[in-house]
Amino acid sequence: MKKTEPLRDEKMLKRLAEYWQTRGNFRNHVLIILGASTALKVSDLLNLTWQDVYDEEQGTFRSHILLKDQKGVESERIALSKMAIQALLQYYPHRRGNFIFASTHKDARPIRREQAWRIINEATENLNITGTLGCQGLRKSFGFFS
Repeated sequence: MKKTEPLRDEKMLKRLAEYWQTRGNFRNHVLIILGASTALKVSDLLNLTWQDVYDEEQGTFRSHILLKDQKGVESERIALSKMAIQALLQYYPHRRGNFIFASTHKDARPIRREQAWRIINEATENLNITGTLGCQGLRKSFGFFS
């Protein structure tokens, strides 16, 4: 397993996110934004549902994500940045199923961590971003931009 490094330059993070946004792939755009702005572990990030971030009754996005531990008890409250809410708002009309990061398969399960790595790796290669960036690297980037 390779050691990953965080993005230390906010311009690079924006370029990475815009790479997917300009291609019309809002799911991947949100993956980059949420990965860097919430510092969630990749397993927690990929299992987020629309109910975690969107309040159907109010018709608005939540200001915080409430993560539950394995026993179903709230264990963590994570703030959503304005950038994250804007990205989710743009992606919301294009959603598939209950999971934010749903696969393109018929059953719309969440993508796997390998696919998340491929998404990040493709963008970094095409943008000539040096260093080793992966899901954990996005999480580490949180400290530089919070």
